[in-house]
Amino acid sequence: LVFVAFDAEETGGTGSKKFLAEPPIRKENIVVNVNIDMIGQNDKSELYASGTFHYPFLKPYLEPIAKTAKVKLIFGHDRPEQGQDDWTFQSDHGSFHRQKIPYIYFGVEDHKDYHKPTDDYPTLTKAFYVHGVETILEAVKVFDKNAASIALKK
Repeated sequence: LVFVAFDAEETGGTGSKKFLAEPPIRKENIVVNVNIDMIGQNDKSELYASGTFHYPFLKPYLEPIAKTAKVKLIFGHDRPEQGQDDWTFQSDHGSFHRQKIPYIYFGVEDHKDYHKPTDDYPTLTKAFYVHGVETILEAVKVFDKNAASIALKK
C-alpha cells in the first residue's frame, strides 16, 4: 500500500499528475487508486463511492461493505451523461483514470460550507466523518486482500 497526500488538486491535479509521472513503484503495479476528498460533512449520512461505472469489477468488493456500513454508501456520480454531477475528473483520481488505473473516489455532495472558510473542524459532521472513515478503511482492507484478483481484471 502506498499512501499519498497530493497537493494542488484545485489547480488541475498537479500533485497526482507529478506522482504518476515519477511513481515510486511501477505504474502497472498500481492496482486501484482510492481517493478520499470531502468526507467531513453530510447531514444525511451519505457517502458516495464513485468509479464503479468505469470499473464495474470493483463494485462487488464494495457491495458487502455497503450493507453493514454505518453510513449510507451510494454508488454514482461517475456517468458521463451527468454533466457536472459526473465526478470522474473532479479530483485526483481523474489523473489515475486518464492512465487507465482503476479508482474509487469517496466523497460527499456539495454542502453549505463547500469551498468556504467555514469548511473547518467546527462544522464537521463528526459521527458521519468517523463512520465514513471506518467504511473507507474496510474498502481499503478488501482491496488489499483481493489485490491479485483485482489486478487480473484491470
